[in-house]
Amino acid sequence: MSWRVKKLKEDLALLASPADIQLAFLRDFFGLPKDIELDETFNVAELALQYNDIAGAAGDMLECGEINISLYDMAVRLDHYLDEMSGREHATLWTPAGLSSSVEWHEVRGLAREALKMFP
Repeated sequence: MSWRVKKLKEDLALLASPADIQLAFLRDFFGLPKDIELDETFNVAELALQYNDIAGAAGDMLECGEINISLYDMAVRLDHYLDEMSGREHATLWTPAGLSSSVEWHEVRGLAREALKMFP
């Protein structure tokens, strides 16, 4: 398995994880102490940005035979779904509360779990 496929799988696993795991990742990523409350001013967009970086390489991974067409399609579908969640009109989705309780993040987790099933 190439480093890119491993990264794709890791990022999908993070997106498939429950909100508390995702928030713990973000705390570590940003070096935030555990005793600081993540309020509504905290933006969880780094989850999508991490995934977007590797999803952008999915076409090349397909061409190089690293992933199959089904995984490529799912990777692109999830990336587009995250893009649709962007914008000021969806700002509440990118908060800890939105991450924990929104239908959209529930769908992201479901799509990521589907994609993970496609790995050998």
